Amino acid sequence: MGKSTVVNGPDGSPQRALELNFKSIEEPWSQLEAEDGTTLHVRLVVTKIFRLLDMHDQLSGEPCYVVMTAAPQIKLDVPEKLKHFNAEGEDPDPSLRESKGMIRTRSTGP
Repeated sequence: MGKSTVVNGPDGSPQRALELNFKSIEEPWSQLEAEDGTTLHVRLVVTKIFRLLDMHDQLSGEPCYVVMTAAPQIKLDVPEKLKHFNAEGEDPDPSLRESKGMIRTRSTGP
């Protein structure tokens, strides 16, 4: 088993924990479809797992775990109508902007 350490628990308080060694069995991608037609493929990569030694679920009695992850990996399938590569910074179609959100634009100049 891993080494004993202290980590922040679910409530933010320091908790005694055991860092567990693990192997990745499967790292699936979640597929999400946004209302603008974009498909997002998102995957979390776990970097560390800790079992809290003094905290258990009150209903099941199971131990609580803290899982640390790297920054999420994200791949996008964006509809062509949302893409904007205009170097002058002009909005090709202002009607695409809605009060709910903004279109991410890419600048090719300083």
